[in-house]
Amino acid sequence: MAILRIRSVQGRLKSFSTCASHITVVTMFCMPAMVMYMKPGSEASPDEDKKLALFYNVISAFLNPIIYSLRNKDVKRALLKVTGWSRAPE
Repeated sequence: MAILRIRSVQGRLKSFSTCASHITVVTMFCMPAMVMYMKPGSEASPDEDKKLALFYNVISAFLNPIIYSLRNKDVKRALLKVTGWSRAPE
């Protein structure tokens, strides 16, 4: 709601970009942990718990710098160029 109250379009985009990266990282860490710890004991599976723990400990830590580096315009432009999603060739 606070982002929507910002008057300038550039300010809103910058704020949303910052919030989106924070929310993505927090969600990648918290969701697997919540799934693992809120499951009833009858549905507990040690193998599934290991996979979830691996995700929220290793994968989220690995992707964290990548997600935050995408806020950099040069990194974002290079990623779009490598994946072929860029609009205009450079």
